[in-house]
Amino acid sequence: MLIANLFIVAELPPESLRRALADLLAIRPEAVDVADADGDQEGRHWDAPVLCTWRLLPPGDLSLELDITVEDRTATDHTEKDLALGLAARTGTSVLHPSDLDLPSAYWVAVPDGRSVRCRHPRLRRPSRRLPEGQGRERRRPRALRPVRVGTTGPPTGDRLGPLRAVQGRPVPP
Repeated sequence: MLIANLFIVAELPPESLRRALADLLAIRPEAVDVADADGDQEGRHWDAPVLCTWRLLPPGDLSLELDITVEDRTATDHTEKDLALGLAARTGTSVLHPSDLDLPSAYWVAVPDGRSVRCRHPRLRRPSRRLPEGQGRERRRPRALRPVRVGTTGPPTGDRLGPLRAVQGRPVPP
């Protein structure tokens, strides 16, 4: 089973997504179920070989998040990158897919002309692969030290070590 999590720059109607996925995977459009994640789930065709759930994103650089599931017999040798490149070519808009790097904001952008370029999007935070599901990576920020004026004339002796002690937080022998 192929599972893809993609982001699209342009806001596309569900029918355009359905046609693009069907063409890419060489299946009938009726075999692709496309639905709004926040919409009615009762009418979905859950047995379809391709399920595409979309979410409208807040205003910004990206418009839609797509969660796509493709059965093995339909996916053949396709990868998440293949889906992104195929959708970009068929819809005429850029499609982001996750990078293999272990950085929460690292993505590849598939552009309509068939190229892929790297990008980092600070608003997209996916869970670290090493942490349990749903837990993002916490970043440690360096401690800010207040500026300390240190004398620069002559050898560091006597009282001139006082500021150095304050910065390091430990006593310096006299």
